Amino acid sequence: MTDVQPFVYDTLSAREIRLLTPDTSVSESGLHWTITKVNIDDLSHRFIALSYAWATLELPTMFPINCNGRQLWVHQNLYTALPFLARRVGAERPLAAAYWIDAICINQEDDVEKVSQIRLMSTIYQRAKKVLVWLGLALKPEWQELIPQAIRLLPLLVEEYERTQALGWMLGTGVVDVDRRLSHLGRDGWEAILHLLRNDYFHRVWIVQELALAEAITFLCGDCEIDPSLMEKVLHRSFLVRHWAIFDRDTLERMRIQKDFHLDTVVFTIREVVKYSGDEGNAHQTIRIANLLADQVCFTPQDRVLGILGMVEQEFGDASQVLHDYRSIPELYTQFSTLLFKASGLTKVHWWYYLSMAFNKTRIGGLPSWVPDLHNNDTSSKRQPRESMLQFRTNVHPPWQASSGKRHAALGRRSGEIVLRGKLLDVVNVVHPEVPFFSTIVPPGLTSGLTWIAALVSLIIWESNLADAVLFCAPVEHRISEDTYLRTLFAGIYQDIASTTAQSIREIWLRFRDEGQKFLRLAPRLEELGRNIETNPCDLPDWTESDEEKVTVNNFRHDVEDPVCRFMISLTFTRDRQMINTRDGRFGFTCTGVQPGDVVCVFNDSVSPYVLRRAEHKDGDVRYKFVGDAYIHGLMYGEADGMNVAEEDILLV
Repeated sequence: MTDVQPFVYDTLSAREIRLLTPDTSVSESGLHWTITKVNIDDLSHRFIALSYAWATLELPTMFPINCNGRQLWVHQNLYTALPFLARRVGAERPLAAAYWIDAICINQEDDVEKVSQIRLMSTIYQRAKKVLVWLGLALKPEWQELIPQAIRLLPLLVEEYERTQALGWMLGTGVVDVDRRLSHLGRDGWEAILHLLRNDYFHRVWIVQELALAEAITFLCGDCEIDPSLMEKVLHRSFLVRHWAIFDRDTLERMRIQKDFHLDTVVFTIREVVKYSGDEGNAHQTIRIANLLADQVCFTPQDRVLGILGMVEQEFGDASQVLHDYRSIPELYTQFSTLLFKASGLTKVHWWYYLSMAFNKTRIGGLPSWVPDLHNNDTSSKRQPRESMLQFRTNVHPPWQASSGKRHAALGRRSGEIVLRGKLLDVVNVVHPEVPFFSTIVPPGLTSGLTWIAALVSLIIWESNLADAVLFCAPVEHRISEDTYLRTLFAGIYQDIASTTAQSIREIWLRFRDEGQKFLRLAPRLEELGRNIETNPCDLPDWTESDEEKVTVNNFRHDVEDPVCRFMISLTFTRDRQMINTRDGRFGFTCTGVQPGDVVCVFNDSVSPYVLRRAEHKDGDVRYKFVGDAYIHGLMYGEADGMNVAEEDILLV
C-alpha cells in the first residue's frame, strides 16, 4: 500500500457523521473499507458502533488500511478487529449494514471536528442498533485458539465464585480447591481465560459512556461472542481467582493467578446509573459517575471530564457548552465542578464524597481547594488505607452525621469560589507527626527483615510519643481522656480490634504498649543479626532461647487474630493524616499538611467536620481554603448543632 495516496477527510456538517462498510469488491482481507457521510437524524441509516481500547502510549504502532481507495493509518488493536468486523457484516445485515468507529469516522487531526463529534457521541451510541465490544486477540495464537473453551467455562467460574464465597473464603485467608476442570485446565487455558478477565478494555475512561448508552451489547473476541450478562457476572468477583488452587499440568506446581483487584464491573454499574430514572437529579448521577471512574485509565487529563460529559450533556443543556471552550485543565475541572455544585445544591451525600476527592495527596496546581483533580484520582493518589472520612464512616455504627443544620450553598462572586453555611468552632494549636508507614507483609529482599523491624520500631515509638504528648506530659488542663484518645486513634472503629467496649480496647492498648517496649529492647539484637543474613532474623530457629521473647515477636508478626497484632495494624488506618489538638481541648485528625492556626469547621448537613485555612482576603471578603476532612472527637454526632455559635456563610476558594 506504499503507493496509495493518503486519505483526506471531507468537512462534516453540524449533524453529520461518517459510516464504514467493508469493500469486498477489492479484497476479502477486511482491510478495504468505504466511508460515507450521513445525517445522524436520518433514522433510515442503521449502524453498529464499535467499542474498544485504543493503543497505549507505550505501544503507539500504526498500521495501514484502505478507505475509499486511499491509505489511512490505525492502531494495532483496531487493525486486528477490522477483518473480523468485515466478516460479520453478513450476519449483522438484518440489524445494520455499517459500522461507526471513532478512530476512523472522526478526523483525529481536526480539533474542531473532534469537539463537534464528541458532543454527538451520546446520540451516536444511543442510535446505534448494537454496540460491539472488541476485547482484542489473546497475546499468543495458541491462547486465542482456546478462547472458545474459555468462554464455555465462564459459567463454571461464576458457580465457583459463589461456592467458595459461601464457604467463607475471604481475601488473605489462604487457598481453596476448585472444580478440576478449572484447577487442571493448564497454563494456556488460563491465559485464555485471563485475557477475558483482566482485559485492558475495562480500565479505560472512554469506553464507559459507550456501554452506558448502548441499546444492546455483544462482547467479541475474535469470532467468538460473549453474552453481556455473563460477562458482568464473571467479572464481578474475578479477583477471587487469586485464592484458587490452580496447577500447571506439566509440573503439577501451583500457578499464581495474579488477577488485579480492579473494579472491572464499574462499566456495568455506570450503565445502571445512566439508565436510572429516579429522583436524584442529573448532577448527582454525574457525581456518582465521576467517583466510579477514579481508577479508569485515560491518556489526557481532559478526558476525565469529556468522557463523562457525553453521558449527561443533554441533561445539562447549554450550561455545559463552556466545558468545551476550556483554556487549561484547572479551568476545565473548575468549570465542571462549578456546574455540578450549582446543579446539585448539596442535596445528597454524593456531593460530600465528590468534595473529598479534592483532598487527595497528588494535585495539579491552579485548582481551587474544593475542586478535585480528576486526573490524579486513582488509588496511588488517594490517602491510604482510608481515602476519606466517608470511607471511615462505612464501618462506624451508628454512622456519623456532624450536622443536621439546614443546607445552604451558593456560588461566590468570582470564578472558583463557593459559599457554604456552617460554624467555625475551634482552632488547631498542636500538630503531631504522621503515623509512620508500616506494612504487615515483609517485602522480599536482602534487607526485608531489617526494613520490617525498623518500621515496627518507628510505629511503637510514634504511639508512645503521641500518648505521652496528649495523656501524660501535657499540662493537666490540656490532657484528654484515655477514651477520647483510643476512639480517635481508630475513628471509633473498635470492631476491627476486639469487642466494642472501651475497656477491652484499653486492655489491648496497654498490652500493645507493654509488648512494644519489650520489642524495642529486642530490636538492636535483631538488627545486628539481620545485617549478616538475607532473611528476616526472626525466622532463624536459634535467634533466641527465650519463649517470652519469641511470643513478643510473634505477637507482631504471625497471629493476625491476636488483638495486639490487630491493634498494630489498625494504627495505620490514619496514615496520610495527622493527629491534632485544638485550642478548646479537642483531639482529632485531618489530612497531612495541617498547621497550627487552621480552623475547625462544621458545615450544615455535613457528614464530618473540616479543617480550613485562611486565604488571602479579596475586596473585603474573608476567604478560606480546605485543608481536608477531619475526625474531631466530640463533633461527629451533631454536637455542633446545639452549640451557641452563630452560623455564617463561609467563602471557599
